[in-house]
Amino acid sequence: MRDLLPYLVPFVATVSIETGIASLSPRWRIRRLILMVLFANCLTHPVAFTLYEQDVLTWLPLEILVTATETLVYARLAPMPLPTALRMGVLTNAVTAGLAWILRYF
Repeated sequence: MRDLLPYLVPFVATVSIETGIASLSPRWRIRRLILMVLFANCLTHPVAFTLYEQDVLTWLPLEILVTATETLVYARLAPMPLPTALRMGVLTNAVTAGLAWILRYF
């Protein structure tokens, strides 16, 4: 279990923060929104975590890839217009990526 903590803590924090931010959107039902954010992060987080830990990709290109992937998930699953999905993807990932960067370097 100890080996999973470096993965699980950021995952739970990311899902919690991104769900909270996305829930500010008045149009979406909260249950569907939580499932959508959880699904998107279940797709992207393991891959991003592995690629970053193994130095395959640096932080910024990885965050851009994650944001693009999650935006497409939101657009297809919500379904929501692509501009709305892009705003949600950029906002949620900018906040969590920014917090991760601050916690890592400060």
